[in-house]
Parts: sequence; structure tokens; C-alpha cells
Amino acid sequence: MNLVIFDIDGTIVDSVSADDQCFIQSFEDLHNIDLSQSDWHDFRHVTDSGLTIEIFETHFGRKPLDEEVQELKDYFYKLLTQRSNDITEIRGAKNTLTSFIDNPKISIAFATGGWRETALLKLSTIGFELGDLILTSANEHFDRSEITKLAIDTSLQVENLDSFETITYIGDGLWDLKTAQRLGINFIGIDYHQNNKLIKVGAAKVVTDLTDPQKIIEWIDS
Repeated sequence: MNLVIFDIDGTIVDSVSADDQCFIQSFEDLHNIDLSQSDWHDFRHVTDSGLTIEIFETHFGRKPLDEEVQELKDYFYKLLTQRSNDITEIRGAKNTLTSFIDNPKISIAFATGGWRETALLKLSTIGFELGDLILTSANEHFDRSEITKLAIDTSLQVENLDSFETITYIGDGLWDLKTAQRLGINFIGIDYHQNNKLIKVGAAKVVTDLTDPQKIIEWIDS
């Protein structure tokens, strides 16, 4: 059996712009911190929890309290619900997910650097319900590699396997590619807005959307 792990933002849902703007606004409104000129690539861990920890350490000299994290998550969630019209499906995402779910040779999971609550909101916004599929998120860890590794370990347990024939991570960010390289697993890039950033750093398998699930299956098999 082959495991396919999907990122969510920029991979299943076109939500990166709305997500970034709401995240930035949350810190502005709640803590009077201006992140508008920030480059996420400058942070150690580009996950919602990793960013939050580093922002608090930089501005307050300490990690956030649990209640501060919860307040931020709740406010962020509220802002995203107000931007639901700006969250759309990556072309072909739902059909590809459905075809993979129905494929007995494929097990799927989701691993996102976002918080679980907002990830579920985004999936629901495009009409996809997670059901009993595996989702690991920034709720579990601040490090994207650990989030992805947890998705792999949980999938092995659910499938009652010692190993998968292949493991493929599908994502849109440079941090997704780095995570796959760090874990020694296959990577397929999504370049929905065709900025070529993944190709420029050497990603060999990149598509613009998910309208051709057979091509992805061929890459997995190869």
C-alpha cells in the first residue's frame, strides 16, 4: 500500500492569502504586533504554533500561555469565517481525494502546519468533510517534520502495517519540500499560482492543480 499525505493550504484549498492576512490581523488586534512586513521563511518553524511561539519570544521574551494561544486561535477562526468567500478549492482537489479514498492501493492522510480547527474550517468551506481520515496539525507539534511523521506513524497504525511501499507528500511550500527531503519521502509539488518557486529549487515533480489524479498515481508508482 502507498501512503499519500496532503498539505492543505495551497494544496487542497486556495487559502494562503486569506490565511496570512487573518493571522497577521489577529496579532495586530490582540497584541498590537505588526507582522505585515514579515517573511515567514525567516522563522524557524513555519507552522501556526511555531510562528506563535517565536513571535511571543521575540516581542515578550517568553512562550505564549495556553489561554493566549486559545484566544488567538478563536480570533483567527472568527476572522477566517468572515473570509470564507476567499477560500476556494484547488482545481480537482475533491475529485482526486475521492478517487484516492476509493483506491485500495492508496492510504491518505493530511498534515498541515495550520491549526486543526482552521484546517477543518477550510476543508468544510470547499465542501469536503474529513470524516475518519487522519489529520495531524500544529495542534500536535510546532515542527512540520514532526507533524508529518505523526501522520505517517498514525497511518501505519490504522492500516496495521509495518511500512508502506511508498510515501508521498503533496504540498505547495518550500517548507513542504524541505520536510519531505528531511524525512526521506517522495514529494509532489502544487504550483497553483504558477510562481515556479518549487521548480527553481529543484523539485522534479510539480503540477499546477489536482485535475489529473492518474498522473499523480503514475508518479507514486514510479
